[in-house]
Amino acid sequence: MGETRYREYPVQPALASLVKCIWSLESDRAVYDAPRERILPDHCVELVFHFHDPFRTYFPDGESAVQLQSFVVGQMKRFLEIAPVGRMGLSRFVSMRAEPICFFLDLLFRSRTEWLT
Repeated sequence: MGETRYREYPVQPALASLVKCIWSLESDRAVYDAPRERILPDHCVELVFHFHDPFRTYFPDGESAVQLQSFVVGQMKRFLEIAPVGRMGLSRFVSMRAEPICFFLDLLFRSRTEWLT
């Protein structure tokens, strides 16, 4: 195969007011010289999980950094670019895009029991 695949997954109805999208980027081959993907501000909070080698983030000021295995992206003010730096495998990169205000208000006011049901 060797192709990179983007996939979106259905959001459970109980989370629909909080979660805009759950998606993954997968490949069954090494990806070393892939072009950078430009990420534009979308006013969302994103939870990111890498299951293999993390991506590198390129900032507008010319700096770059390798991403952590998992992290939260807050609301962005400027674009950034990302590119894989190593091997991509099944479910290599999975992310949940959430509405920022709903996400945090819901975390504050729900009990742990409600989150588990």
